[in-house]
Amino acid sequence: MAEPARSPALPAALDGHAWPAPGDWTYEDSLRLPEDGNRYEVIRGRLYVTPPPIYDHQYAIWQLDQTLGRFVHENKLGVVLIAAFDIRLPVGLTDPVEPDVIFFRAGNEPRAGATFFQGTPDLVIEVLSPRTRRRDKTIKLDA
Repeated sequence: MAEPARSPALPAALDGHAWPAPGDWTYEDSLRLPEDGNRYEVIRGRLYVTPPPIYDHQYAIWQLDQTLGRFVHENKLGVVLIAAFDIRLPVGLTDPVEPDVIFFRAGNEPRAGATFFQGTPDLVIEVLSPRTRRRDKTIKLDA
């Protein structure tokens, strides 16, 4: 599913408001999306829908989080987060995107209680899966 898509469960309109055309999606539009287990990301104004991850993908993320998180914590380097946490890159490149693992150096962390991070994380990690490999290696990497 490497092309922009509309979730099969996504109605043509919600709350009387139609969904935007491809290229016109905003962060506010993404907040209207259903909590249906899919990952919704907006990259350069286009909506991308990813089905829930499989066990192997989640296990790889957990291993990375454990290893990197321990190192970062022990050395007081900052904080490591895992998806789902919205990243809103500058200039509307992504609005939002949810990297699998995110590192923020000390002083660049999201503030307590934040529901998203506006800016550029210090490191993002995407675990490649057969279903998202092409998009992750092209569209998301380019952003």
